[in-house]
Amino acid sequence: MPSRPAPLALAALLLAAPALAQPAPSARTLAEEGEDIPYAEWRAMTEGRTVWYLIEGDVWGRESYRAGSDALVFQFPDGQCLPATWSHRDPWFCFDFQDALPDPLHCFRHLRWEGGIWVLGDMGAVQQVDRIDASPVACGPNVSS
Repeated sequence: MPSRPAPLALAALLLAAPALAQPAPSARTLAEEGEDIPYAEWRAMTEGRTVWYLIEGDVWGRESYRAGSDALVFQFPDGQCLPATWSHRDPWFCFDFQDALPDPLHCFRHLRWEGGIWVLGDMGAVQQVDRIDASPVACGPNVSS
């Protein structure tokens, strides 16, 4: 039986370059077959970094995690930004956008599946993590990948 790479070694490989857009698995497939990324590992991968999200191969947005806190900024492709805080209740990572959205709390599972990192929302939305890098988020128009 082949050995599996250590989680942090796998994370380093995933962080090194943009992911190849894969066909999105169904929410059910992710829920049943995906491997939840533990809190400490997600924090280590994202603290002080920016996570790029895809939906069906297109940039959905990016999220910049502030180092040393539970604060972040989510930026949509049009450049609009929303500040939030996040918390974790296994297996859910919940993001609180307070008054910025009609439903301020959005919860997701961060999962490994088929060599990629995927996000499964509590309402069934599926996103792919394209990459995690050190790019800054500058709010305003013209977000590019």
